[in-house]
Amino acid sequence: TDMIVYPNPSSGKLNISLNSGSTGDYTISLFNTLGDLVYKAADVKTAGTAFRKDVDLSNLQLPDGMYLVSIKTPDAIITKRIMLAK
Repeated sequence: TDMIVYPNPSSGKLNISLNSGSTGDYTISLFNTLGDLVYKAADVKTAGTAFRKDVDLSNLQLPDGMYLVSIKTPDAIITKRIMLAK
């Protein structure tokens, strides 16, 4: 299972794609470096095993820095580091 998050660094608009091989509901979470949950989108539907989602974080007014994007699928949890820089 491979997750692609771009652009990285990002100004707040992320494109997330994943080919997990499983169908079902996915959950997208974003954590800061302290482990605090700063964004969550639950029950994101997929049409098949390929997943693609555009996420706009620009209205959350998050400080620049490192964050972890985590996707929970029915089979796994995949995490990638991203850098927010406005």
